[in-house]
Amino acid sequence: MESRTWFGLLAPAGLPKDILAKVHRETVRTLNDPKVRESLVNRGMEVVGSTPEAFAEFLKRESEASARLIKTAGIKIE
Repeated sequence: MESRTWFGLLAPAGLPKDILAKVHRETVRTLNDPKVRESLVNRGMEVVGSTPEAFAEFLKRESEASARLIKTAGIKIE
């Protein structure tokens, strides 16, 4: 099992594409700022700043991996 912490921005389903594009653009701009990037890297973080589509695929893979782990381990809600 691999466990890691990640951070990402989520928005409500149906958010207008122009607003999503602006949030994405400004987020990537901020993450690419040398001072911001350096600060995050110095804290041991890997700065990605991918596309909304790539992040959605990442979330899907993470969810599927967690579901497999839960099923394999027989984890039940108490």
